[in-house]
Amino acid sequence: MAWFFVFFFISGFCSLLYELIWLRLSMAQFGVTTALTSIVLSVFMAGLGLGSWFAGGFIRSQGDGFRFPPSAFVCRAGIVDWVFRVGCAG
Repeated sequence: MAWFFVFFFISGFCSLLYELIWLRLSMAQFGVTTALTSIVLSVFMAGLGLGSWFAGGFIRSQGDGFRFPPSAFVCRAGIVDWVFRVGCAG
């Protein structure tokens, strides 16, 4: 069961790292403003909330929550790949 918490720790660390990267890229593009920081933070928090809501419904429908974390990491890896491709291309 301890490995399950390790997944959550790594997932949370990666999420904060992605937020920091998005914030730095946005600041480089648009300058350092309070509005920009607020928008990035609120979009990040909204994404966490919506992801938690949808994932909670998915896990309840599956009945076995222990199959979900590996697929979550695969989804996150795909999202990160897309973000870096879009962010580095611009």
